Amino acid sequence: YVDMVIAPQPGYLAGSDAQMFGLTAVALGGGRAKKGDPIDHGVGMVLRHKVGDRVEQGEGVVEVHANDRGKLLEAKANLSSALGWRGQPVKKPALVHGIIGGGK
Repeated sequence: YVDMVIAPQPGYLAGSDAQMFGLTAVALGGGRAKKGDPIDHGVGMVLRHKVGDRVEQGEGVVEVHANDRGKLLEAKANLSSALGWRGQPVKKPALVHGIIGGGK
């Protein structure tokens, strides 16, 4: 099963809850809740937009891959609530925050 989490309104992607994305990946079967849990390499999420991107209402933001329709619907609901929106432009976060042990 593959489906999209869509933007509920036009605006700018202001942020996302990384912990919710991680827990959703585990719930889909793409991660382990405990040692020894199997990993399903056919499930997961593809982020189609980054923080700061302008998105139109109804546009796909996260593509969800699941092996079960119920898990797909639950994942879409969780991820939808994990996204933050603003009506005004949002500053894109820096890709590099610093260099560790740069030598000089």
